[in-house]
Amino acid sequence: QWYQRRVRGNNNLSRFKITGEETWEFYDSDDFSGEPLFTRTGPLDWTRVDSFDRSLNDKVSSVKMSGRLYIGLHYTDRQGGDRVLEINGPQNLEDMNNNLS
Repeated sequence: QWYQRRVRGNNNLSRFKITGEETWEFYDSDDFSGEPLFTRTGPLDWTRVDSFDRSLNDKVSSVKMSGRLYIGLHYTDRQGGDRVLEINGPQNLEDMNNNLS
């Protein structure tokens, strides 16, 4: 599973499938900037972009899961304060020392 991805091939995305219940944002820019062209929530079987808006066909350059996930550790000021990590995709939690509680 991927959480964000740039679409290669000159904006040629014409269909998509969402297997889980997550929400995805589809962008015209290749860096997820600006407002999404459209947002869809799964599960959805193979869906043609032009089935809901013909003008959006072949315009998507990047997609990402909507929202953000933050995880953190709580420490006192003497211990250096709290640490927070934003999860944007597959993430190794090695710097959290398996202390997520």
